[in-house]
Amino acid sequence: MKTSNSLSTILDVTCIVVLLLAVLLIGMETRTESVIVQASTAEAAALAVEQVGGTVTHELRTIRAVGAELSPTQRANLPAVLSEARVYDNASVSHSDALTEPMSIDTRVEQE
Repeated sequence: MKTSNSLSTILDVTCIVVLLLAVLLIGMETRTESVIVQASTAEAAALAVEQVGGTVTHELRTIRAVGAELSPTQRANLPAVLSEARVYDNASVSHSDALTEPMSIDTRVEQE
């Protein structure tokens, strides 16, 4: 009887540990990063993102790229799908307030 209770407790603890690990692994894969994927064409970049299961968020044809949401695993798998792909973190950009007043064309010419 005591052995049966011990075995039951061990099985209960094992099930809980397995469930917790599954939840952690699922949570890790649902985390995505906003990136820019560049290739020979925006279409090639978009196709590669879709093939690894990522989501295209923007087309950036001027720079032959797309904005995308990729999990760490999807990002790591991208070179296997398209070896030429270049991946950049999609970070916010802001300007510096170095100029205290707007410059006119005349002012810029005089400073040169």
